[in-house]
Amino acid sequence: MRTYGKWILAVLLALLMTGCGERQELPQQETTTPIETMPDSSAASAEIRQALGLLLERNYIAEDLLGGGRIPAASLVPTGILDGDGTWFARNAGGNESWPGYFNTDKMGFEENYAQAYATLSRYFQRDAAGNFLEVPTLTCLCREEEQQTALGEYLCSALGTVGISVELEILDETAYQETLTAGDYSFVIETKTAACNSPLVFLEDWITENWQGWDRNGTYDLDLTQWGLPVSVTAGTWAETYDVLIKEIRTCADSENRSAMMHLAEDFLLSAGVVTPLYFGTEVSLQHPDVTGVSWNPAGGWDFRRTSVGGGGRLLTVCLSAPVDSLDPAACSDVDGNTLISHLFSGLARWKTDDQGKTALVPDCAQTLPAGAVQPDGTVVYTYRLKEGLIWSDGQALTAGDFAYAWNRAAAMAGETGQAEIWSRVQTVKALDDRTLRVTLTEPVSFWNELLAEPAFFPVREDVVSVPGWSANPAGWVSNGAYTLNQWDHNNLVVLRRNENSHHAQETTMEEIRFYLSDTPASMLSNFENGFFQVITDFPREQTGAIGEANSQCLQVEGAMESGFLRWNAGQSLLPGAS
Repeated sequence: MRTYGKWILAVLLALLMTGCGERQELPQQETTTPIETMPDSSAASAEIRQALGLLLERNYIAEDLLGGGRIPAASLVPTGILDGDGTWFARNAGGNESWPGYFNTDKMGFEENYAQAYATLSRYFQRDAAGNFLEVPTLTCLCREEEQQTALGEYLCSALGTVGISVELEILDETAYQETLTAGDYSFVIETKTAACNSPLVFLEDWITENWQGWDRNGTYDLDLTQWGLPVSVTAGTWAETYDVLIKEIRTCADSENRSAMMHLAEDFLLSAGVVTPLYFGTEVSLQHPDVTGVSWNPAGGWDFRRTSVGGGGRLLTVCLSAPVDSLDPAACSDVDGNTLISHLFSGLARWKTDDQGKTALVPDCAQTLPAGAVQPDGTVVYTYRLKEGLIWSDGQALTAGDFAYAWNRAAAMAGETGQAEIWSRVQTVKALDDRTLRVTLTEPVSFWNELLAEPAFFPVREDVVSVPGWSANPAGWVSNGAYTLNQWDHNNLVVLRRNENSHHAQETTMEEIRFYLSDTPASMLSNFENGFFQVITDFPREQTGAIGEANSQCLQVEGAMESGFLRWNAGQSLLPGAS
């Protein structure tokens, strides 16, 4: 079984500690403090926003308030998103040697953060005899009409209120939320984002001026990209002249090492400008019997059992997934359990592969190589892929580039229904030049394009198969090209996969059969795991995480779910005393 990284163990242990969420003892200082004035109100407001974020107890938010296996976050880009070296991007964030990210998230670290925040705010605001800050502008927090967002909003009001900072919570339906966001009538909003593909840029792109109304129109920023051989050096530029330019260069950068470094610079940019307050990361957890090895997390979302063994051998693996699966159509499925099944049934042009050291990299799958795109004079980008020789479907029919072209065009046509319009909006044309050559033209550069090819939406399907009504739920007519094929589907109860001997992965596929049991209750899943009926479960009563972790320390596995919860600030709002 794969082991935790040292830092995720530390975060998990901090998450399980008790006593979170209590007000800290305020530093004993004078009842009034002279206010330090700064000529740059934008820089001062950024520092105040950073300080307000340090007043929040992330362990309490992650464990007690929200639960579900979440962990406290010290950066924007979440766990599960890979860096250029095959490890998590979040592990390399912030540049601190003592902890990953931009501040310490364990319990003792929170006490230090709190003291630092209090000292910073004391530079700008006077205090009363009780230590509460005076003349702080009233903040407005927007949140959607969702139970967990509302609970988090109420906590934020309480946490900041303990030091005299007033927060007005506006709980809005989706229409009113978007209207208020566009109008800029807020101080900060509560957001949760889950990546559509495994790239840090998915989170970093959201902050360009085209996508974000809350940038500071009076702020000035610096940007120097000359160390990466780019003729970009800006001093005291606008957000559009700096951050937007940085993202543009990242999108077109073909050098993976430089692109990774610039993405870290972009996250540094956001945190130093105080426009985002990271709160928590989502995780995926499982329990695996100690004799089960070779299980890995697929960065496209889902568990990978293709190289799993039981007791060093074995032919059968029993897994219980946490939810029923409505469809095994690659173009239509986006949930973790569905992706787990689909990634065993289909193979795309690329896949994620984890080595014995736990590092994960994108490698060719059905494609011979993963080439860089060729930028055309009109700004479009052309990718040309050559398929490996001898690829066949599970029924023995040849797999062709035309199958990929059909599948991609079909998925693009379904994008409005499946919520994948953003992904496919950048695809201009997809054509099979011959049986083994596929050409795709993008409307603009997409630096993470090859990473998208490991997503289920880009897997091939065969036209004669999918044109049959109900094909994706009918084992009798099932045809796939992955490591396994569908043998049995008892809806809401059981999916049985058998090794596909026609797959180009047949030699490395270990289990002859995998039985995926569906839609059990978390308590029942845990009981059947403990009695040995299930060898792997992907859910259990999350409120018992601490006890389960202690009783099953060698069985518990935590993986990043590519989900980040954070506060997005209106950077154009002054937070200095007297500001409205």
